[in-house]
Amino acid sequence: LKSDAGEFLLLVSAGAGIPASSYIPEHNYAIGMGCVFGVGRVIAAYEADMGMYGRASAAFHLRGNSEIIRGSYFTNQPYQSNIVDVPHAMDINAAIGYATDGNQLRVEAEGTVFRTLGGFDIRYWDAMFPSNDRDWMAVGANVQYIPEWANGFGVHANASTVVSGLNTPKVFTVGGGFTYFFKIWDKNSQASL
Repeated sequence: LKSDAGEFLLLVSAGAGIPASSYIPEHNYAIGMGCVFGVGRVIAAYEADMGMYGRASAAFHLRGNSEIIRGSYFTNQPYQSNIVDVPHAMDINAAIGYATDGNQLRVEAEGTVFRTLGGFDIRYWDAMFPSNDRDWMAVGANVQYIPEWANGFGVHANASTVVSGLNTPKVFTVGGGFTYFFKIWDKNSQASL
């Protein structure tokens, strides 16, 4: 939706995933929760003609069961099973930023809130567990630069920190990388049969 002052966009996305290997999900260094999952997200964005923009999104994380190597476990009650019900979750993200004409440079600040819908607290003598309640809030910044002379190549950097949370470590992360943008099709060209 375009107006004299800027452009409003509304997007919907969905994704799904499965564990890439048969890792142990209750291990301290597990990279996932060992379950099948799906994510549905709604994104609303507004970009003003003067370069300022804002974006907000909300997502629901639908999660399946996780299989552990033990035949029983205890959370807030005993379970005689190796199947763990991983709680669903949701997140909300908002960002405000500035983009130069032609989007060569984009700088933004963002905040994210993540909440599981159920689960239980980590006990002092236990490690993380797939059905833990994990809630956190993080703030961060992102920078992206795509020079005109680079033919679609760009660089980006980001930093964020967890400012509060439950059953979540307070971590500071820094990242970066390279991107390459290309067109799959030209919307100005007409398809021929």
